[in-house]
Amino acid sequence: SIGTPSENVAQPNLLGYFGLQQQPFDVTPDPAYLYLSPSHREALTSLAQGIEHFRGFMMLVAEPGMGKTTVLNKLMESLSDSARVVFLFQTQCSPHELLRFILNELEVDHTGMDVVAMHRALNQALLEEMLRGRRFVLIVDEGQNLQDSVLETIRLLSDFETAHSKLIQIVLAGQPQMVDTLLRPNLVQLRQRISVLSSLKSLSA
Repeated sequence: SIGTPSENVAQPNLLGYFGLQQQPFDVTPDPAYLYLSPSHREALTSLAQGIEHFRGFMMLVAEPGMGKTTVLNKLMESLSDSARVVFLFQTQCSPHELLRFILNELEVDHTGMDVVAMHRALNQALLEEMLRGRRFVLIVDEGQNLQDSVLETIRLLSDFETAHSKLIQIVLAGQPQMVDTLLRPNLVQLRQRISVLSSLKSLSA
């Protein structure tokens, strides 16, 4: 039988036609494809140096589709040998769920614990990480979706410290409306904690 025109004409092979080795338009934010424009390079460097120097609380702001999550993945890749990293991207959660998620990632049994007990258990786990010579980094993506109560819990986490340094480094990333959220009077203490503020700009024509 005679096929349709699309079946009769040989379909071009995208990779072969352009001389590519891999599919370039995947839906995942693969750090291998990160293009370091000046703003992307500056943001990545600022966050990495902030973590290295125990700045405590950092923030990355970008419009959707600007490569924010790809930058975060690149940051996590660079930290793989020197830090314990927890990445939170499901931001529709309560303060209790946030603490449970972090403790789960640290493999800490929190069965039957209330919030106060979970805070104590987390503080102990962070001290143990420090004694192993590893930084602990919490990276929160899509922070514009967080409830005010969860943002306040994250602020309290930034209080975990010894006399010499912070026990937890926090990177809060989100869309520009997250800035508007942090301008609310009830979040002034969180806003004051931010030591590094980075943003991503679009490419020029």
